[in-house]
Amino acid sequence: MKKILLTFLPMLFGVFNVLAASSGSCGTNLTWTLDDDGVLTISGSGDMSSRAFFKNTEIQTVIIEDGVTSVGFYAFRGCTSIEEVSLPGSIVSVDENAFYGCSALTSINLPDGVESIGDYAFYGCTQLTDIDIPGSVTSLGIYVFNGCSKLSNVSIQEGVTAISNAMFQDCASLGSLLVPNSVASIGNFAFKNCSSLAEITISENVASIGNFAFSGCSNLKKIV
Repeated sequence: MKKILLTFLPMLFGVFNVLAASSGSCGTNLTWTLDDDGVLTISGSGDMSSRAFFKNTEIQTVIIEDGVTSVGFYAFRGCTSIEEVSLPGSIVSVDENAFYGCSALTSINLPDGVESIGDYAFYGCTQLTDIDIPGSVTSLGIYVFNGCSKLSNVSIQEGVTAISNAMFQDCASLGSLLVPNSVASIGNFAFKNCSSLAEITISENVASIGNFAFSGCSNLKKIV
């Protein structure tokens, strides 16, 4: 009888672990559920906890509902199965390392209202192809899209004031870019090794361009 119980208990606790992993909290007033298809839904109000889903490889789609105000520090770092993320208009910040190394991520919307994007927020998102940075963004961290090797379509809206250090470094698929008049500075290594970059439009309002900003841009033929 004792042997049977010892055999059965690990199985029982395993079931409890699976059930426990299907829902929980990820902030003072935030809850989450994860269904069998890998769809994570986050609801409630306020800021998301740091490292909330760190290195979770079961999540494939992230749906963050209206009321959530931030994507926490390291929240989805290393979640290598995430393919799509939907952010609500209530999001104010995408914090440092939020989606670092989400190597399957192909699509994410940054809604108008986002004010800050932290350091390394999308570093190494190698399948990300398109990004639209809204004009509401007032703070862009370093290395934000560094290593996004398939990023080819980038739109930066009027209102953004700076392109940070190494922001697009190693974005080898980026072919052209229009820098809005509101941008006043371009950081060090900002476009380093953007080997497909052929044309970039920079207004006279850009007061400073950092060291090696266009180093390794072997196809760059036109800076307007």
